[in-house]
Amino acid sequence: MDKRINNLKEEGAATIKAIDDRRVKLDADGFPPEKYEALTAAQSDLDAKDKAQVKAVEVGDNKTVEEKEIVSNTKVLIERIGNAVKSGFMNDKKVQKLFKIDEKVPKALEAFRSYCDYLAGMCTEYKTSLLKNGLTEADIDSISTASQRMYDANTAQQTAKKNQKAATAARDEAAKVSKSAIEGIRNYIKAKYADDQEMLIAFEPVSKSNGRGGNDTPPPVNPDQPK
Repeated sequence: MDKRINNLKEEGAATIKAIDDRRVKLDADGFPPEKYEALTAAQSDLDAKDKAQVKAVEVGDNKTVEEKEIVSNTKVLIERIGNAVKSGFMNDKKVQKLFKIDEKVPKALEAFRSYCDYLAGMCTEYKTSLLKNGLTEADIDSISTASQRMYDANTAQQTAKKNQKAATAARDEAAKVSKSAIEGIRNYIKAKYADDQEMLIAFEPVSKSNGRGGNDTPPPVNPDQPK
């Protein structure tokens, strides 16, 4: 959640309410309706693009989790394959070496995928013995497809990252439009009602007016001020 965007949405909503609450006066004084229309359209667009950005982040996070789960599960499977090899070829160091027993698994994704492809070939070659020593057909199939599944998961995750970046850029651009619309209205009010404190206060930024912009809430009472 982006606090900056949420604050801007609050500022826009407060400005719209300030106009709605003073519609009769503003219309009578010639307030340009296109300024109001521009703000409401900008706020609607910002809200839609903010939701799209939040969704894009969620999808990206999910794709990252999915990729990590595939890698993690594959490492567990590789450990089981190693145990099956050591069970079936306890005294055959040559076969153990072929299966890279006790060697470190590559950390880089591409190297890890190549490692899985190699291991899948070895599992196919020694399938009969491995099945007799704890592995299943499903295990053999899983190591055979591990490289492709990791590739697909990584591709999906990279695509999600790009979509997230694009959604963030679109939201930020909408935020600029909304901010400009809000500032345009506030500047109009400052010019038109320079001597009208009620109007000036009503269109102050929410942060400056402690949430009073456009809702007619009176300022907090000073306990030391005479009644």
